[in-house]
Amino acid sequence: YRIISKKEKIEIFDNNEVSTNNLLLFSGKYIVTALKSGLLLINIYRAKERIFYEKYLKSLDNLKPIANQILFPCTIELSPANYSLLMDSPERLESLGFSIKPAGEYRVSIEALPEGFGSEQEEITAAIDSLIASFQECDSDFLSKAEQREKMARSLSRSAAMSDNKRLSTFQARTLVDALFGCTQPEMSPSGKKIMEILTVEDIEKRL
Repeated sequence: YRIISKKEKIEIFDNNEVSTNNLLLFSGKYIVTALKSGLLLINIYRAKERIFYEKYLKSLDNLKPIANQILFPCTIELSPANYSLLMDSPERLESLGFSIKPAGEYRVSIEALPEGFGSEQEEITAAIDSLIASFQECDSDFLSKAEQREKMARSLSRSAAMSDNKRLSTFQARTLVDALFGCTQPEMSPSGKKIMEILTVEDIEKRL
């Protein structure tokens, strides 16, 4: 495997060579599809991370949160410090797509989460833990600073990609690839890791 060259990027992205009609899901971690020059391998987790990052960043920049209502709100008990951190500024929560209401002493009711987070008890708890960690890492006025909004979007996108870990159907894989290639930087994750690799015909012939 190797880094995608500039010529191959043009082949893939500018010429729209990637076809979503024939996709192979491999090991639950990768999507494989054919190119003229060989096989394109896509890391599913990193692809989700990139997609969520760009969605979250856009929503933060435009102050238009992407919230999904939870059918059955979940109640979570927090430490006094974490409760204060979360509930100190409701507008911060709303800006991220979270709807969290007081539900007793140091308890909160989770009524909505950003797109990408699961709605099971464990997934919701993990999402809140991640949100608390993000608040601890970022400035309290992160909405007013571009670099802080990017930092928050990166943190949430990692958590959402981990939460959304169910095996994909073929249809979901196609949707993921389409969304990835609609991103501004589809080849790299927000943390700077490669999302895709090309296994060329020459690479295959060397092994067979």
